[in-house]
This record gives sequence, structure tokens and C-alpha cells, in this order.
Amino acid sequence: MDAKQTLGIGVALIVVGVILAVLFRVQVGIVLAGAIALLLLLAGLVMVLMGFVQVKEDRLTSEREREEAANRAAMAAQG
Repeated sequence: MDAKQTLGIGVALIVVGVILAVLFRVQVGIVLAGAIALLLLLAGLVMVLMGFVQVKEDRLTSEREREEAANRAAMAAQG
């Protein structure tokens, strides 16, 4: 799963969790719906955080690859 998919799923889970929390907040007796909403919110938060970490790692990897390509080109020009 790439970073965009992870972020998208995370945001979708947060939206569904918020909708469920708003719909069922009046009825305090519905513990299961509240627990599901909370779990969706937490899962969405984790997915969004994972997406941000993946974006950061992708940037670092791209940066390293560019540096290595520049080093190879410089060595080829010298040799």
C-alpha cells in the first residue's frame, strides 16, 4: 500500500468514525456503536500517521537515489 492509499483510507476511517460518533452520541446506552466509532477514529489516526511516515520515507529514498546517481555520474566523468 502506498502513502496516498494509506492517507486516503485513514481519512475515510476518521470521517466514518466522526459520523458514527455524532449519530449515536445522544443514545448513551449504545456502547457498541460508540466503541466502533472510537475504534474507527483510532484506526484512521494510525493510518494517517503511517501515511505521513511513508511519505517521509519515500522522500528520503528519492533523495538518496538522486545523490547516488549524481555520484555515479561524477565518477563516470572522472574515470
